[in-house]
Amino acid sequence: GAGPGGASLARWLCAGPGAAAPPQLPEPEFHRVADEMLESLMDAVAPLEDVEEEVDVNNAQGVLTINLGPKGTWVINKQTPNRQIWWSSPHSGPRRYELDAAAGVWLCTRGGEGHLLSHLLAELRTVSDACLEEGE
Repeated sequence: GAGPGGASLARWLCAGPGAAAPPQLPEPEFHRVADEMLESLMDAVAPLEDVEEEVDVNNAQGVLTINLGPKGTWVINKQTPNRQIWWSSPHSGPRRYELDAAAGVWLCTRGGEGHLLSHLLAELRTVSDACLEEGE
């Protein structure tokens, strides 16, 4: 469900351009939802370990690292002051994601098309034959 401030954040997201900035997610709540997202991403990329010869997936201290050797390294980390998740990709460069509390997804701040999990899996599918699918 929506945590403290969730309803007002949802109102801001629906208000469109020119609306006041959303209330900042309380830090403990940010850590909870961001850590859940990093865990979900780690689970979603687990099939890489069955297919790739060089693979190292590590999630520690708010930083998820997916190293596929010569295919590149993706780094996805929490940015607590901004209440964002940032990603660095060897293929598409840097991106920033913000929580859409109403939908429960992390949306890219550039245009908001698509969300973090779908972006990551789509990009990894271009370099790996692993069966990567979004969970429930």
